[in-house]
Amino acid sequence: KPFLGGGKGAMGRTEQLEVAAAMGLVPGASGVATAGRVFESTAKMPLTRGDFVLAEDVEWKARAKHVSEVVGKAKFKGKDKQQLTPSFLSDAVLNGCLIVAAQAKEGVRRQAIPSNWKKQLSGFSVGDEGAMLQVFAFLDPLSKATQRIAPLLMALAGGFGARVEVMLNPTAVINDVPIKGYFRYVVSTTPEFDSKGAMAATHRASFNNLPTSKLLTMNIHAPDAWFVEASRCAYDMDNILLDQVKENVLSAHYTLDHLLVTGHASDEHRAPPAGLQLNLAGADGVPISDTTVMSNLGYFQLKAKPGVWKLDVAQGRSRDLYE
Repeated sequence: KPFLGGGKGAMGRTEQLEVAAAMGLVPGASGVATAGRVFESTAKMPLTRGDFVLAEDVEWKARAKHVSEVVGKAKFKGKDKQQLTPSFLSDAVLNGCLIVAAQAKEGVRRQAIPSNWKKQLSGFSVGDEGAMLQVFAFLDPLSKATQRIAPLLMALAGGFGARVEVMLNPTAVINDVPIKGYFRYVVSTTPEFDSKGAMAATHRASFNNLPTSKLLTMNIHAPDAWFVEASRCAYDMDNILLDQVKENVLSAHYTLDHLLVTGHASDEHRAPPAGLQLNLAGADGVPISDTTVMSNLGYFQLKAKPGVWKLDVAQGRSRDLYE
């Protein structure tokens, strides 16, 4: 196939410009395409050997692998076995990757709500009809998902002026109580300040009229990267019996202790690097956290506070074996 550069079979100037335009590159720029995705290389940000390996690995897992499996099982009408050459199948996989990539760029599709959906008896709406942000929710009122979505819809309407329309779609037959817990979403759409101008601590959740004789447990559903634990509490929040609480209000303070920095590491052969030690250091280069990459999946995890940190290979044998 034609290639850029000199020698036999090289592209002409016109062909080079056409290829550059198709790849979205300006004349004179350099780039690499893998599975239809183009990576530009510049003097300030050149592509290294590790970049090639990473790009190939990401594109293979994201698109090319799945498209290749479909093409391998497909039956091409009008084509005999002699025509199904590796070059033909490779082009088919590439075209499939381009189609998948184009569809992914379209993002979320928006469409008008069907006119036969009536909400006089089974729905409601909040906000101005002419609001720029329009949200339509189709919810089962007795579901755990609705417990979590409802506070977000309230935040969109109250904090961002969104028009929120809700259509209720309950389950026709219920054999058991679907909701067995109480849920509160701690979210603040606007900052609040005290009399001295400092940020007010308004991130709290309140539960009222809870059953006093039942055993309750407090759980925090925080993001996976957050390590949240109780910092001040007079009772065991895993075993709460309100009828044994002496105070009128049971309170507990939770603190975001640190964040978890997680990832996966692999060597040039796409295998977990055995015994690789990693450090997380600040601007002064002093490590604040260290870990060893797991040998089975290449997974690693370190603790850190919010800020800018540098992840690097630890000094010693790991630095001698890996870059």
